[in-house]
Amino acid sequence: MASLFTVDSRSSSIIACSPISKDIIQNNNKAIAETMITSIEVENVRLFEGKGWQFPLCPITVFCGTNSSGKSTLLKVLLLLKQSIVVQDSTDSPQGRLVFYSNQIDLGSYQSFVTNNERDREIALTIRVEDSTSLSFVNSLRLIKGQKELDGARGHKVPSLPYILTCSFTFGLKRKVRSGSTPVATDETKGSEANDGENSIYTSQSFLKTATFSMSYDNEELLSWQLMSSLAAPGAESNTERYELILPRKYADTVMSKYGLGLIGLESTTKDASDFTRYEATLRGVLPHVLRAKWIGFKKQKGTSRTKETLTKQPLLDWPLPPHLSNILADLHRALAKIHYLGPFRAPAKRYYIAHVDANPDLDPTGEFLPYVLQQQSNANVLGVLLKNKDSSEKETLEQALNYWVHYLRTGHKIESTAAPKEIALLTSKDVLVELMVKTPSGDKSYALTDSGFGYSQVLPILVRGLLAEAGSTLIVEQPELHLNPALQVRLADFFVHMMRSGKQVLLETHSEHLVNAIRILVAEDETNEISSKAGVIFMDVEQGTPSVKQLDILPDGTIPDWPPTFFGEAISLSSRLLRAQGRFRNKTPKQA
Repeated sequence: MASLFTVDSRSSSIIACSPISKDIIQNNNKAIAETMITSIEVENVRLFEGKGWQFPLCPITVFCGTNSSGKSTLLKVLLLLKQSIVVQDSTDSPQGRLVFYSNQIDLGSYQSFVTNNERDREIALTIRVEDSTSLSFVNSLRLIKGQKELDGARGHKVPSLPYILTCSFTFGLKRKVRSGSTPVATDETKGSEANDGENSIYTSQSFLKTATFSMSYDNEELLSWQLMSSLAAPGAESNTERYELILPRKYADTVMSKYGLGLIGLESTTKDASDFTRYEATLRGVLPHVLRAKWIGFKKQKGTSRTKETLTKQPLLDWPLPPHLSNILADLHRALAKIHYLGPFRAPAKRYYIAHVDANPDLDPTGEFLPYVLQQQSNANVLGVLLKNKDSSEKETLEQALNYWVHYLRTGHKIESTAAPKEIALLTSKDVLVELMVKTPSGDKSYALTDSGFGYSQVLPILVRGLLAEAGSTLIVEQPELHLNPALQVRLADFFVHMMRSGKQVLLETHSEHLVNAIRILVAEDETNEISSKAGVIFMDVEQGTPSVKQLDILPDGTIPDWPPTFFGEAISLSSRLLRAQGRFRNKTPKQA
């Protein structure tokens, strides 16, 4: 598969990384098709003013830089899309709304998220996802476009083909209107954003204005479509909100007739009416769920003639989306649903936990789920220990994998077997209270988690969340190094690389020089050059109020070209200061010193 090359318009640096392999993850030529988020792009999001802020994502990407430079904001854009699409996935949820607050993250409101708190600006979010589909799926779209079918998969030996889905969403705030469609000049709402005084013309409700979707294979676009809100149309002043699904006319005519549906689309007065068909659509979150249209798949009744005027009097009915759209959007939904997030503040340990609590680790960014997950899923099969004598697709239980990694973190020694010593134990008192026990550094005794040092409570949620994540998932961890000594930070880097090599995408935000250097060493020690081709660093700084972004490769020898002077430059600076200070002692006699 071709590598992904992207140039940031604000930097001369190029980052190149190979997507997670759809052919071979590691040894033994086992085919594991994976999903990967390949880039995110933002416009008018906090510090990122205007267009052009695109960030390629590798199978393992490390975000570094100064404080308040936008690193965390970028990662939380993915969570914002997740909770607006996946968490808000119900028929009774408002259509087309950005969900800024959930039990995963709190991003405030539209006003606090948009650049300079300027509510008249639009926010644009773009995500690119690589997934796989069948050869027949690709050929069906090629035939609709009038192209020849592909005889083979262009060198791909597996039955699935990689494709890229690009989704761009544009959001704005609703304008307030009176019943007569006259803009309201005073702010009558009391939402979190309604604090601009009496002259505000906006409500506190953000809404999806437009969304564009494009599916491409081998750098060729096979299908694109668009969503548009009636409130986004020029001069729209109505309280009635409606979404339109805009499809290429050739595609719509072919697919609808193929499935026995003759549907009347919405009339269009635009110049491109002959090229596109428009349907009213109902959304779940910010994605189309069904289209609404009038069916004309009936036979003409004897002795009657149905005119266009009588057809328009038929009621609108709900119809499923065309199969291509529903399958592609299901892939997007799955990619976002498989994002696992741990924030910078993990929950402190408790002496006792109440048993029989249903735990959903996907919705817990602090790791408070830990004892309940260990109690309920200790026998769950996970993929997270790669050994020389072990099939790369062979799984082990969560308990086995966790013992393996905790033993390595504690001792610094890897065992060439999943039969690691038992490092963690759960003690239950009368089936009500659960106590989590971990071994001491010497390994001869076990104590309660709350008595074993704060670092254990911070690193265990990372291990458990990473191990439970399926292949094709995205693991986001902010500041994994907190409360860990340098040796543990170095070993934790090994864990993250193992997760990547197990088919999981890893996105890290860190201030740890030890963690970054450990990844560089692992790259240099890797004789296959796999880690180098799948790792990248994004360094972010702020210059005169504007983010400065450097997208950096890690070369096979572990070096990072164009290393910015401020990229962990404090260590070099302190060493230089120490050497200069020590210089005054070199020429002194012991008595003078």
